[in-house]
Amino acid sequence: MLERGRLVAHGCGTANIRCSIPHERRPLRTSSASKTALGSTKERCTVPSDTRPEHVKYEERYRAVYAAGVPFAAGDHGHESVALCREFLETRTQRGKLIDFGCGEGFTAAMAAEFGYEVLAIDAAPSAIAKCKQTHTHPHLRFRQADVCELGEIDSDSFDFALDLGCFHMLVDDAVARRYLGHAHRVLRPGGFWYGQNLVPADDAAAWCPHERERVEWWRERISEQSDGAPITDTFEVEGKTVEVTRPHTSAAFRGVREQVSLLTAAGFRVDSARVVTPGVNSPFEAVLVARKPS
Repeated sequence: MLERGRLVAHGCGTANIRCSIPHERRPLRTSSASKTALGSTKERCTVPSDTRPEHVKYEERYRAVYAAGVPFAAGDHGHESVALCREFLETRTQRGKLIDFGCGEGFTAAMAAEFGYEVLAIDAAPSAIAKCKQTHTHPHLRFRQADVCELGEIDSDSFDFALDLGCFHMLVDDAVARRYLGHAHRVLRPGGFWYGQNLVPADDAAAWCPHERERVEWWRERISEQSDGAPITDTFEVEGKTVEVTRPHTSAAFRGVREQVSLLTAAGFRVDSARVVTPGVNSPFEAVLVARKPS
């Protein structure tokens, strides 16, 4: 929470949220491991072997997984990793219009629609959006292929809530991230909420969750293993058979909690709360931030 310009740490906000090592069910979207002080810089991946645009590689990841006949993500909203987002949605005293940035396969957007929100879910990957439309048919849920940094066709002040479960950290370049946050701020109505759950570097995980030493070190090693930008191979069990799927590596930014707060504040948001939780939706550790567009 921000009080008089000071970030008040909530600690490792697990609330009985635990996971076993390794945290492998959801494919990691990470790489690189420069060790930094808490929130001072970010760990970034490097991609020397594949210099194609990120949105091209992101779409190829979906195609590779679907061609193998396996889901890209678990889609289990009873899972502990989405408990905080579920709680956020359930405890709002009023519903309203909600936009989901980087919706992936649309499970979180569908959950929001079930809770009574009118949802627009967007993602840059055509295959993901096609899958969403096949899977989810709630009358208050719409899907659209779109770039989160190019939302000029969406009216200003038109949404009450915004969700970001793994979109912000995919925008590695700070200028691109600022453009996205500018759009997020613009499309929210005054008083509207932005809920984000995104990657943090291992040093942030260690500082906020000192009792999770084993998991932190595993996370640090996992980041380092993928620093060469090589393709990622995931293993799935499908009808009693083991299926391996190789997909291109996509970049991710490991922004410290303080840096995430700083970027949101610079975009015009007021950050109400910030903490690191384990497990996350896309990784063992994630920052959960709730910000608001001032009224």
